[in-house]
Amino acid sequence: MVHDIPSPVDIQPIAAVDEPSHTLSIEVLNQIRQGQTLVVDLRAHKPSRLTATLRQCADGRYSVEQGTVAIAAGRVKVTRLGLSMLQVIVPVPSP
Repeated sequence: MVHDIPSPVDIQPIAAVDEPSHTLSIEVLNQIRQGQTLVVDLRAHKPSRLTATLRQCADGRYSVEQGTVAIAAGRVKVTRLGLSMLQVIVPVPSP
């Protein structure tokens, strides 16, 4: 799901679907001080909109909304701060 992770960077992606709200939440934990740019591949989940919402926890602030990012060809490119957690929230079609 998460591509272009430089080596040896300690990054951990976690994903979960919330059925009632029809959203996919991908959380990427960056455990080093260096910021990173990653590509999140959403093609298997068929996003129902062309944008995803970004939230980030960093610098002692909890869940600060970062705005939206375009979903292009089923992928989202995101840049995260060091020592942070980034959440990408994607609307998905109802079953």
